[in-house]
Amino acid sequence: MGAINQLRRMLGRGEAPSGGDVDVRSAYAAALRGDVTLVDVREDAEVAEGLAAGARHIALSRLPGALDELPEGPVAITCRSGARSQKAVAMAVANGRRDVQNVTGGFIAWQAAGLPTDRIPTRRAPHDLPPAHP
Repeated sequence: MGAINQLRRMLGRGEAPSGGDVDVRSAYAAALRGDVTLVDVREDAEVAEGLAAGARHIALSRLPGALDELPEGPVAITCRSGARSQKAVAMAVANGRRDVQNVTGGFIAWQAAGLPTDRIPTRRAPHDLPPAHP
């Protein structure tokens, strides 16, 4: 809970973390309270297998042109293991965001901690769809 209390103190003083780390349990607890928005930067095929419950998805490959799509307010960025999310945090900080943190361990740590996940419906090609019934 130390990271969350630090985040609250900083926000209460009008400050925001700039590129720090947060563990998966603290990120989840903060997201449940509405203190932070989770963003997953894995690629489409990866998030089709699941992502942290409630997370928004912006693939790292799209992020340079989509930084304005990051939600306002504090953001905790995750990926598979924490490496790509560190790059995303650095990108956001370099572009003036101060309220972003890296979720250490990423989705691997999220699953290992037994935290809830969501699935994003995938688009199916027309030939994969069941036949229409008249």
